[in-house]
Amino acid sequence: DDNIVRVSPYRLASHLLGAFTIYAGILWTGFGVMQRVPPELPTQQLMDVIRLRRMAHPLAALISITAVSGAFVAGMKAGHHYNSFPLMDGQFFPDSYWEMTPWYRNMFENIAAVQFDHRVLAISTVTGVAGMALYARGLSLPANTQAAIRLLLLASTAQVGLGITTLLYAVPVSLGAAHQAGALTVFTVALYTLHTVRLRNPALAWRALAQRVK
Repeated sequence: DDNIVRVSPYRLASHLLGAFTIYAGILWTGFGVMQRVPPELPTQQLMDVIRLRRMAHPLAALISITAVSGAFVAGMKAGHHYNSFPLMDGQFFPDSYWEMTPWYRNMFENIAAVQFDHRVLAISTVTGVAGMALYARGLSLPANTQAAIRLLLLASTAQVGLGITTLLYAVPVSLGAAHQAGALTVFTVALYTLHTVRLRNPALAWRALAQRVK
């Protein structure tokens, strides 16, 4: 219907990215007020925190990218198409994925490609979180970090389940809104997880660790 005002997916994604950036700054500041950086960690715990940081930072970036890709799904109304899972109209990889030229337009303007990418990103996210949770079980980490990882696994698993349900029911408003709230929840827990493994001065921590293990 040409009488319906529609928002460009690019503008919607930019608006979401801006909102998440502001939210992240406010939340990080709040976390800093509530929970100060510990002055010093035991050697083994410091080593394990540094190891976990190598996984947590890329995973947080993946969570952010997945959320932004969801804005393109919403802006394209891609959730009203291919309402099956895990296949898309009986195919794992849709035939119409590369139908637009130049090729990169498919990532942002092709309904099949936008939805497929969001599926892959979502499954990659929950798989990455599960892998980090499994890896963390063998590490000596602060109690709040261990709790944050468990909460992140719970939130990301619930979000993927909610996303699949929303897709199967062709995005009713209630489920769509809940899925958006779930994205913010996962993003919030991811930020908290990063905050629990922050260091006063990472370079100084590396030097201190090198001296301790000599």
